[in-house]
Amino acid sequence: MAYKVVWLKRSIKKLEKIVYYLENNWSKRVALEFLDKINYKVFVISKNPQIGMRSEKKDKVRKILITKQIYLFYTVSNDKIKILTLFDNRQNPGKLRF
Repeated sequence: MAYKVVWLKRSIKKLEKIVYYLENNWSKRVALEFLDKINYKVFVISKNPQIGMRSEKKDKVRKILITKQIYLFYTVSNDKIKILTLFDNRQNPGKLRF
């Protein structure tokens, strides 16, 4: 059984920002490849939500590596997976709430 995936507004904004950056500083192809990676990882967690590592700060939050720079943070409740945010791990980790 696949879980329903819900993207929160914050996570959508982060995704748009990353894709915009990739298109403008790299290429449209790189941005599309990134979106393919996101879609694949979301598909994987929808089938097996416990696959992500537990967050260090909050026990109910999990994270999964998308690229070597980007983590996707999510929670699982009942039959839903909520995508909380995307985080560039080159940033100050103190900025991360999870």
